[in-house]
Amino acid sequence: MKIFVSFASEQTELAEPIALSLRDRGHEVFFSHDDLPPAESFDARVERAIGDSDVFIFLISPQSVTRGRYTLTEVAFAKRKWPNPNARVLPVMLLPTPLNAVPNYLKAVTILEPEGNAAAETAAAVTFLDRKSTNLDLLILTAVASLSGLVTFLIMRYAAEFLKVQILNWGKETVGPSVVPGLLFGAVVAYSCYRFGSRERFTLATAVALIVVGWILAVQVAALVTIQLSQYHATVSNSSIDASIDSESGQPSISTKDVPYVGCIGGAIGGLIGGALTALGASLANGRFRRMETWSLTLAAAIAAGLLLETTAYMKEGSTFMTAVFFIVWQSAVAASIAYGLRRDWAA
Repeated sequence: MKIFVSFASEQTELAEPIALSLRDRGHEVFFSHDDLPPAESFDARVERAIGDSDVFIFLISPQSVTRGRYTLTEVAFAKRKWPNPNARVLPVMLLPTPLNAVPNYLKAVTILEPEGNAAAETAAAVTFLDRKSTNLDLLILTAVASLSGLVTFLIMRYAAEFLKVQILNWGKETVGPSVVPGLLFGAVVAYSCYRFGSRERFTLATAVALIVVGWILAVQVAALVTIQLSQYHATVSNSSIDASIDSESGQPSISTKDVPYVGCIGGAIGGLIGGALTALGASLANGRFRRMETWSLTLAAAIAAGLLLETTAYMKEGSTFMTAVFFIVWQSAVAASIAYGLRRDWAA
């Protein structure tokens, strides 16, 4: 996690142990002006560093809240990024300071007043703050993914022809789907990667592109597998199955509706392909995702989603409602599995 520590230069000796304690816990800390990236004006460097940070720590002292000090400018930069400081800003009472001198923005959250070791208590407070902020982000991510799932359902049902893209060209039965659902879900995953440390726009864009490709291939491959398996069953004769006679071959013909597992197998394989490209995109965007456990969880959620999607197709009553619920649950489940994998390493 990236942390910006704001303090008055007079308190450098008191602030150094705090920065060291945070770094010992694996955080990346912007502590002194030497930590700021070069090649920009000083103000731009400070503002960018705060903008790239996940938490802003302000060490309160009589000097740091004196009017005209640059520390107050850093507070202004933090306020610009987080209008609501909750779960993002941690003010620490480093030295006794009148509260009426502390900016209202900092007083909007609980001020940490260390009773013992300031470095240890600040590091512990950051851990608690991080858990609080990640829980909030998970709730937001789930809500956004649910909305994306609902929009996906509406597009698939009422605007399936909008911005259709085809990757595989194996006949009219494998015509590609609308690209919009892939873009929406790719944006959800990219946000998750961004929240947990990714800042490179190119890798985030690459993740979205891979997820879009995964979406298109998942739909096309699921359709192709279903068609191929249904053709395999077309010549099977079984008196227990209500089969019609094919007018061309004269052989019993069994539709995929009569053999529901055919569609489920196709859906599961499509889910595997879509899930694999989604996991690959997340891995490229965020190195924390490159673990077998996170990949396995995402693939399992994607396969189950593909399987359940085909199951809803065989429901006669309430199928529209169930399909809508599926899309919402599917995108929320996959997004949550990705966020969970990223969060475990993040919190550690």
